[in-house]
Amino acid sequence: MKSATRLLAAGFVLASFAGIAQAQQYPAQNIKFVVPFTAGSATDTLARVLANHMGGTLGKTVLVENMAGGNGIPASQSVVRAAPDGYTIMVTANTTHAGNQALLKNVPYDAVADFEPITKLGTITLALVANPSVPANNLKELIAYVFHPG
Repeated sequence: MKSATRLLAAGFVLASFAGIAQAQQYPAQNIKFVVPFTAGSATDTLARVLANHMGGTLGKTVLVENMAGGNGIPASQSVVRAAPDGYTIMVTANTTHAGNQALLKNVPYDAVADFEPITKLGTITLALVANPSVPANNLKELIAYVFHPG
C-alpha cells in the first residue's frame, strides 16, 4: 500500500513539473490585445499600460490593436475567430459582453460560451451631470423634468 501511495504521489509531482515546464514556454510568440474602442479611450489606455508592463516582463511584444465601431462586434468576432492559443486577448468592458447581449436582437457571438474570462482589470465610476440651470437635483427629478419639462 505504501508503494502505491508513493507511486501516486510521484505521479502528481511529475505532472506538476510537466505543467510548470509547459507554462514556462508561454509566450513563444508576440501577444495581441484587441480593444473594441478607439485609441485614447479608458480601455485602450489600460490595455497599453498592461501591454507595456507585460511586454517588458515576458520579453515579447504585446501589440494593442484598436478595432472601434459596430458596438464592438467586429472586434469580438475577430477574437472569437482567432486560434484559442492565448495569443489573441480581448481587453474590453461590459459593452461588448453584457450590453450587446441585453440590447441587441442579434449578436453573432455568445459572450459566455465564446470567451474565457481571465480577470477584472478595473472599475470605472460613471457620473450623470447636467448644467446647473437644469431644475433637477437627482435622477428622479431629472427624469420628471425630461418627460414633463413644463
